[in-house]
Amino acid sequence: MNIKWSIKNLFRSQNFWIIVLVVAISRIVLNSQLDEWIGVAPPSAAIERLATAATMTREAQQIFYRQTPTIEPKQTFLKVCQPKEGMKDSLIIFGCYFTNGKSGKIAIQSVTDDRFQGVMEVTAAHEMLHAAYTRLSPSDRDKLTPQLKQAALLIKNDRLSGILKQYQQKDIALYVNELHSYLGTELGNLGDVELEQYYQRYFRDRQQVVKLADRSQEIVRKLDEKSQQLKPEIDTLEASLAQTKQTIKERNLELGSQKRNLDALQLDLLRFKEQAEESYRQGNGSPEKVFQFEQNKSDYNQKVQEFNDLVRQQEERVAGFQKQFDIYKQKVNDYNAIGREEKALFDDLKATPPVKLEAPKER
Repeated sequence: MNIKWSIKNLFRSQNFWIIVLVVAISRIVLNSQLDEWIGVAPPSAAIERLATAATMTREAQQIFYRQTPTIEPKQTFLKVCQPKEGMKDSLIIFGCYFTNGKSGKIAIQSVTDDRFQGVMEVTAAHEMLHAAYTRLSPSDRDKLTPQLKQAALLIKNDRLSGILKQYQQKDIALYVNELHSYLGTELGNLGDVELEQYYQRYFRDRQQVVKLADRSQEIVRKLDEKSQQLKPEIDTLEASLAQTKQTIKERNLELGSQKRNLDALQLDLLRFKEQAEESYRQGNGSPEKVFQFEQNKSDYNQKVQEFNDLVRQQEERVAGFQKQFDIYKQKVNDYNAIGREEKALFDDLKATPPVKLEAPKER
């Protein structure tokens, strides 16, 4: 009886529940440590293939797998990856990472288009680096920040610069976080040995990841190169056409003025002829009037010849303008076709194209 009463009161005692709580916490900590030591298995063979192709180290793989990464079809990807407030959804196109502070989630869009070969592997590496960044201590982040900003000055890719600029304008902390992922996967030369050594924590061969990024962007890069080649040509032609058009307009005004002068001269010449003929009929004609008429006639014909030469020059100028305009029009059509091709390319993946591939405006 006393024994039963003692056990009953033991369960009621505060010390007992403290012991139970300590044991429970110890078990959780132990399981967590055991989990870290043993490791987490990849959630799927497809996810494991992405980690392997991205040359992730064991540490990186474990960070990646702990975010329960999934490969989502286009129909559900954007529903899973809702953009943050104030951020354009064009910045979320192939993958996303989000965390509640305790656990994280990585989603990668399924891309089967061969033109984007390598993009899923690079996306996996990119989102893994986001998860890795959240695990860094504040002091480690403070140390990395100036190194990342310095390396960002070496970026020569306009598309990448444009994307990072949008993040920079919204949130500096988010900008540094994105630098950490973008530079680690897309910038071949970091310009910093220490920063390169830092990324060795996550990649056995970071240059292989950069090559995958280059390959996945090859079609976009080619379209951009064509667009960048055409744009200055179009601008030059546009300026030339504007100048030629203005010249044609000015010459037309001059020709119109000269034509009116010629008409007036012709009328004067006809009147002089009539007066001379009338004088001869009345017996008052003189050789001087004949000579004067012939001189006026010669001057008039000379001016007519000069006028006709100017007209032919103007016709050639107009013909050249039309030929130049046809070339200009073709280049503009080619330029706009590139924009439509880029838009169609990304419409296959999502609703809007990415920022650095904004379609050229119709002219």
